[in-house]
Parts: sequence; structure tokens; C-alpha cells
Amino acid sequence: MKKILTVLCVMVIAFMLTACGSKTGTYKLVEMIGASGEKVDSKMIEQFGMTMELVIKDDKNAVLKAGGEEKTLTYDDKNFTGKDDETGEEESIPYTLEGNTLTLTQDGEKLVFKK
Repeated sequence: MKKILTVLCVMVIAFMLTACGSKTGTYKLVEMIGASGEKVDSKMIEQFGMTMELVIKDDKNAVLKAGGEEKTLTYDDKNFTGKDDETGEEESIPYTLEGNTLTLTQDGEKLVFKK
């Protein structure tokens, strides 16, 4: 009986640790940083009426919602990938995830999202 209880406890802890480190969920844009360092914070974003959400799913797919439009993306451990609206070509955007903060970086500009 002790062995079964121990195995169950280990499985529960492993599941909890996996869930805590999960990327999945909805992230909202909270800051934009330009290539030259200028920042637009969440209050300014709200004042401009901008909203942007990144919904990350378990199946390596994501949806970027902005300005009433949605863009389907895929992701791996380093990049989000989707079709460029203008050229139709595949485009990859690198990201980092630290805790509940996800940062997309492209051409020196950053979009910072919080879960």
C-alpha cells in the first residue's frame, strides 16, 4: 500500500510541475519596446484602444488576436511561425518565456505579453 501511495504522490507532483511550466493559456499585450528603446506601457496601449492577445494551445498551435482579426500560428521551443500577410511567405518570430511573461522579438522590437 505504501508503494502505491508513493507512486501516486510522485505522479501528482510530476503533473503539477508540468502544468506550472506550461506555455498554454491566454497572454495579453502589456508593453511594446521599439528598436531604439522607446516604450509603450499598458496604460498607453489602453488609451490608444489597442488590444492584442496571444492564445497558446497544447497542440503546438496559437492564435494571435489583434484589431478584430485573428492569425493562426504554430510554435516550437524558440519561435512562433505564421504566414506574412503581405508576402504569404512563412515567417518565424523568436520568443522567450520567463514565468508568466512572454516576449516576442523581431528586428530589435519587442512585444511583451503577460498571462
